[in-house]
Amino acid sequence: MQKILFYFIILFISQITFAQITLSPNTKISVLTCGTGDELYSLFGHTGLRIQDPNNQLDIVYNFGMFDFSTPNFYTKFIKGDLLYFGTTESFGNFMYQYQYFGRSVVEQELNIESTTKQKIFDDLNQILQSEKKYYEYKFIDENCTTKVWQVLNQHLPVKLTKVGKDFPSYREVINDKLGNRFFEKLGINLMFGSKTDVAATQIFLPEELQESLQQQASLKATNSLLPRLNKDYFTIWNHWWIWLVIVVFFSFVKLRTVSTIWFWMQGLLGIFLLFVGWYSHHHEVSNNYNPLVVNPILIGISLLWLSKNKMVLYAVVSYFILSLVFVILHFQKDHFWIMCTFLLSNWWILYRQFFRNNDLLSFVKQNSR
Repeated sequence: MQKILFYFIILFISQITFAQITLSPNTKISVLTCGTGDELYSLFGHTGLRIQDPNNQLDIVYNFGMFDFSTPNFYTKFIKGDLLYFGTTESFGNFMYQYQYFGRSVVEQELNIESTTKQKIFDDLNQILQSEKKYYEYKFIDENCTTKVWQVLNQHLPVKLTKVGKDFPSYREVINDKLGNRFFEKLGINLMFGSKTDVAATQIFLPEELQESLQQQASLKATNSLLPRLNKDYFTIWNHWWIWLVIVVFFSFVKLRTVSTIWFWMQGLLGIFLLFVGWYSHHHEVSNNYNPLVVNPILIGISLLWLSKNKMVLYAVVSYFILSLVFVILHFQKDHFWIMCTFLLSNWWILYRQFFRNNDLLSFVKQNSR
């Protein structure tokens, strides 16, 4: 506890010291764009802001991507969207060491701006870190390590940083492209995200997007590769679409009611979870989620009604078909439609085989309506 207290005292004193510094004309300010890693939180890279002043023996990185795993109810807060991330500073050497250790690339873009503008950026950053503004509720698109740097720069650069291009894909399409061949991460994210990620991605929110925008700026002085990428492209046979296909085929074609029941319960519980998160969470990315029309809690009802031989199963089955068709109409052009089709086609086939192929459902209803 004493060591932790000592660390925060030193950090506090150092930030006060930074706030009192007048930068020299030799000061350099640059944006650091860090490559992707293997952990879930590092799949999209990272952005830092470096300030280097040899006259003041200053070489630090402002980092707005920090969070505390020891926060009470960490995962609950993360899901809800009120987990506090925060900004801090660290030495350039320490910052680089972690990326060198994991073989991740780092690209530096030095800004060509006036000394007065550099001082304003420096003072602005220190004021943020000395106030409650250093804490923020993380939002995948609107508030992250990249958007925080982007916001600070846009307050001071003569020309605002905007996203490069004219025809913008959706946020979901951008995210899926960045995930590459990580299928199960792609599956989970596409299940969680709602329709608000299907709008055009006009806002800068990823490190590479900020890097591309800076490349088009007259305020850019130089671009240097500080660390090459050494980590290999991610690939494992266990995180591939055909593994998912094997799982879906198994649940679809094994003619055991127990297997179908388990499959329906898994999807139904998932649908309940998605509905709850969409209502509970502050993350606007997970709101207006239509995926529960496919992974639908009604599937649990179908399983229970069939096992209890209740004639209401007819209405449950018809309701599922109608709701899933609504999903098809609304989302057949969306980027994640093919993923949801694996659930959709599997469920349609099981329901057809179980209830319609031999007129079992109609016979069942007639027998139980007498």
